Amino acid sequence: MPAIFAFLAILIRHPIFVILAGGAIATSLGDTLGTEIGTLSRNKPRSAIKPWIKLEAGSPGAISLLGALGSILGASLIALIGWSVSLVDTYAVFPSEAWIFIVSIILGGIAGSYLDSIFACTIQKLNKCNKCSKITEKKEHCGNETKFYSGFKWIRNDVVNLLAIAGGSIISLISFLLFSLI
Repeated sequence: MPAIFAFLAILIRHPIFVILAGGAIATSLGDTLGTEIGTLSRNKPRSAIKPWIKLEAGSPGAISLLGALGSILGASLIALIGWSVSLVDTYAVFPSEAWIFIVSIILGGIAGSYLDSIFACTIQKLNKCNKCSKITEKKEHCGNETKFYSGFKWIRNDVVNLLAIAGGSIISLISFLLFSLI
């Protein structure tokens, strides 16, 4: 999806597609950095939908403060890189107000990353290990086949990523349109 929006931004040359592409890429990097940096946390992560519940690191829908900071970092990097392109490339089509672009992309990236965590623990197909009782998205754990536990059987991680990226892109666009009214 990020590539499609980026292609449309180049082909159609309209700021809305730049915002959608930025939101999609910010969500992707925000989710990736949130996951990778979050695993380094010394504290147990919490459930994205029930923050009073502590989870094991790597559990679907688990979030930590360190991971949230990683998501903010990823979304911010994409927003600042996108904005810096407009400074050196006169062919690029960016909104006239730089702060609107930057804030919209950051908000969409953070929200999309959080949506990924919410979807992972609510609608994504999750399985339970018959040996150790761990909840996982994997088909096998502890050398044994896992059993369906929750979610929709047809929604795997790739669908969750697609939905989260679409959500982050739409939130970036809505933010951009609302801030443009100011």
